[in-house]
Amino acid sequence: MPIREYPFTEILPGGTVRVRTAKARPHLWIRLSNPNTGQVFDTSAIVDTGADGCLFPADWALKLGYNLESVPPVEIGTANRVTHAYVHPTGVSILAILPDGHPDKTNVLYPVGIIPVAYTKGLDQLLLGRKDFLNRFVLVVHFSEQKFTLHLPQSYGKGKTASKVVRHHARRAVDRAGFPLATARCRGKGRPSVMSPVAPPVSLHFAGDDVTQDRRGVQLPRFP
Repeated sequence: MPIREYPFTEILPGGTVRVRTAKARPHLWIRLSNPNTGQVFDTSAIVDTGADGCLFPADWALKLGYNLESVPPVEIGTANRVTHAYVHPTGVSILAILPDGHPDKTNVLYPVGIIPVAYTKGLDQLLLGRKDFLNRFVLVVHFSEQKFTLHLPQSYGKGKTASKVVRHHARRAVDRAGFPLATARCRGKGRPSVMSPVAPPVSLHFAGDDVTQDRRGVQLPRFP
């Protein structure tokens, strides 16, 4: 940690991996484990700031040796429906990525630990959402360059605040993109102001809150 400039990847049927294509997405290579049985699998998951928590397809519960319906179902909302999921504690670690986009299985960048994962039927992607995963990190996504970076908040050093972290990455995005600046302020007393480019879209994520800007302006995070 930190995980710097992780490229967007497209993973095709059969395991072919392509880096920074038109269909590439912010995948992380991760190692999953069942703490009860010790079964381990390496796979990819999409970093999804729109997902409330970590949501995996039901067949992954079976691969890892869980009895899917041995726990009470919980109701969850997906993009277009409400469905049931079964939550099992699952070990998650982040793997490094090789230049060709494949995982470096010898290099664990960060052991996230055992977190609750909801397994549901009818899902075909592993989603790493806000609760229990993204809320641990600072996430910076450069859509135009198809790459993203993950940091632990404390990795910025003593005295770095959320405000400074967000401003730092907004300015870096501006420097790289060469776009004019727009100043936006968080609502409420004592909340940070952010210098951000007007376009193209860039998302910043801090401890479970998103900063998303577009051509109409900047929507800033709601800090607790």
